[in-house]
Amino acid sequence: MIAQVRDLGLLGLADEGGDLGYAAVALYELARKDAALALFVAGHCAGAAALHAAGANGGTLTILQPKTFSVDRIDGNLALTAQGTVGFLEYATSFVAPVRVSGKPVIAHGSCHLLGETTPFKSVGVSAAGMERATLEDVVLESCDSSAYDHFERWYWVGLAAIAAGVARAAADVGTLYAGERKQFGKALSEFQVTQFKIADLAIRADAAWLMVLRASMALDVQAIKDAAVFASHCAVSNSDESLQLHGGYGYTREYPIERYYRDARALSVLART
Repeated sequence: MIAQVRDLGLLGLADEGGDLGYAAVALYELARKDAALALFVAGHCAGAAALHAAGANGGTLTILQPKTFSVDRIDGNLALTAQGTVGFLEYATSFVAPVRVSGKPVIAHGSCHLLGETTPFKSVGVSAAGMERATLEDVVLESCDSSAYDHFERWYWVGLAAIAAGVARAAADVGTLYAGERKQFGKALSEFQVTQFKIADLAIRADAAWLMVLRASMALDVQAIKDAAVFASHCAVSNSDESLQLHGGYGYTREYPIERYYRDARALSVLART
């Protein structure tokens, strides 16, 4: 799938500065089917946007969220050893990470050369192909001006917001569909008024999340985009939980996609608060 989205041009959404609104639509639609794939594309585009603004070419990028890093030498440029979590590592040729040096935001840009062994693991959600804990070396900290770092923040948070809105919509869709199929007391669940109220709430939350994301992506205001991401993640959690209830016990099985949307929504809600 990584190769396919590359061939479709989705890894180039941030080329030449990109269009946040257009990217939000693409990530929203991807997330309705696979939030993990959408997160990879969003991470790549956020890194590419920052490096484009800084005047560097990053190749195929992924985002590293470093847990620890230490400065090795100061020679005009800062070099560090970073340890963190990388998704879809086999497809990335380089990575970027947002860090602060003396309080100033900069972009760390380096290759995916590994030190030691990697340990694959599965998270609660959004981990279709698993993740890798990795230690990386010789990462050059490229000092970026504020506009370059702002590009990174905008793209990162728009991606997260659009993906959460996509999960909220997907959860609403599968919940509404199953309510029309599941029978209780001789009638479909969707024929009961109380269920109709629930279905209406699913649609309202999905629409509200998506419209807020679109408005924020056009405003280009980082705080508005962050607010949209938090709100969309709330809607994703509420919709996935309500939809799971409509599925009954089947909602906890992997026979139905709602269990994955529920896990993805919970994981996204954590990301939206970090």
